[in-house]
Amino acid sequence: MLKFHNPLPLIREYKSAILLGVGSALWCIFNIHFIFGLLLFLSGVPIFFSYLSYGQKSGFISAVFTTILMFAFVPFEISIDVFLNIIMPSSVIGHLALRNIVKNRKKWWYPESFLLNNFVFLFAFVMVIMSFTLRTEESMTKIYEEAVKIIFSENASFYINGAGQNLRSVIKYYEGIATFYNMLATILNLQIAYILGRKFKTNIRTSFDVFNITISPWLSILPLVALTLSKILPSLAYVFCGLFVVGLFAPTLSGFSVVGFIAKKRKIRRAPLVITALIIIFPLHIITLISLLGIVDSFYPVRKKLTGA
Repeated sequence: MLKFHNPLPLIREYKSAILLGVGSALWCIFNIHFIFGLLLFLSGVPIFFSYLSYGQKSGFISAVFTTILMFAFVPFEISIDVFLNIIMPSSVIGHLALRNIVKNRKKWWYPESFLLNNFVFLFAFVMVIMSFTLRTEESMTKIYEEAVKIIFSENASFYINGAGQNLRSVIKYYEGIATFYNMLATILNLQIAYILGRKFKTNIRTSFDVFNITISPWLSILPLVALTLSKILPSLAYVFCGLFVVGLFAPTLSGFSVVGFIAKKRKIRRAPLVITALIIIFPLHIITLISLLGIVDSFYPVRKKLTGA
């Protein structure tokens, strides 16, 4: 006998995927054209939710509908920016997060450490593209000079050619900083989507182990290599300075994972509050120390040595 499957659940699933894609696009369009532009980074939440709750096919459908609507109703350059920094990362990471193998009746999900490695590689690729196209060093320098002329109309030349020289040097790190921000936004989108899925009990992947994230040694030395190359090849300093900042993301996240693991093992409940307070008071110092901890952890088993785990 032929066995027929009920198509209704699949139709509902794809309908939800399309609605989530449309919702993501509308959120992008609304925030681009209105005063709430700073909330644009949350556009990845519906795409992640579609992946985590309905699967890879549905997530892909949501990403495709978001992309089509974006390019249809938003200027091309902005659409490319949103696609590279929000839609594509959400789709790639959403897809990888659901990869798994079943062995001995147990499901093994794509490891969080591998997710982080791919995550950094993906955004490094995005940053390089943006550095040569939409946000080149020349264009960012021009924007800086125009801003100075508006703010300091009478003394603009002094701030551009004199006191502003030190500030202009920061421009070399601009695209890296912007990409780092987008990386944080993508992680936040994933977290929000995961929390929503857990609330509605729809998550396919029910957990992420954030306390055992480690990075490979090559990824831990990427910032140092990029910074060195920026000095050796000054003509490409804008790109390598950006890669230096992007490269810091992996050891920083790994360092926080080590801190969280130790706090959990030693049952230090106030550790998150203390770390947050220290970051607010001494942001550069604490972030640097945590990044160094992540780098050391890639070469030496810090968790095992400090907790005996």
